[in-house]
Amino acid sequence: MLTYRTGVAGVPSAAVFMADHLLEQTVPASQAALARYYNQPPSAENIDVSTAEIGNDIDPIQAETVRLIFGLYRDGDGQSGGLGIKVIVSHLNAKGYRTQTGSRFSCKFIHDVLTRETYASTHAFNVVEAKTGRKKASDEVITMDAPVIIPRSEFLEVQQRLK
Repeated sequence: MLTYRTGVAGVPSAAVFMADHLLEQTVPASQAALARYYNQPPSAENIDVSTAEIGNDIDPIQAETVRLIFGLYRDGDGQSGGLGIKVIVSHLNAKGYRTQTGSRFSCKFIHDVLTRETYASTHAFNVVEAKTGRKKASDEVITMDAPVIIPRSEFLEVQQRLK
């Protein structure tokens, strides 16, 4: 019998492989480990969920783009001093750089990158109300360590210049 979950003689179907691939690409590693744990049949050897951790893998291409954006803002392109946000947008788009989704860069995107503290090792979530978009109180915000892409001193220098 053929079903969605298995092919002929219990061989997993393409739908299972696609579901696993999408899970791997779109869900944080800790949630993916939990999903794999709960999708196993009761008789299967279960994965130890207590060892599931958030992945510290950094996309090297995106990390290099972030470093480039900070470098252009701080030091410039070698022809002048630090560049402004609009000039960085023009520079990156002219050189053919694209965002992770394949879009052209915008001023808002560059500003968000320059002000996102995640790149300097501290990630905050649960910051805004889902329904209203209002900021939550600081005691409700959850922070965690993130892999360092930009040294804290460089991040703070950029923040000072942005003010």
